[in-house]
Amino acid sequence: MALCMLIVLSFGGAFLGLAVAWVLAGLLIGAMLLLASALGFFLAEVRVASHHLPLTGDEG
Repeated sequence: MALCMLIVLSFGGAFLGLAVAWVLAGLLIGAMLLLASALGFFLAEVRVASHHLPLTGDEG
């Protein structure tokens, strides 16, 4: 959602001649923070899931 707003605002600001550089910078920083936190949550989920897999090698 943050990246969509970033794109829409950048094109809208360019077409309308608005000075939206600070808003765009804030949206970009927010989008990068959200992306990094999503990666952290994904890694935590993979770690939890890996504890429930039988990886001992004693199947046969």
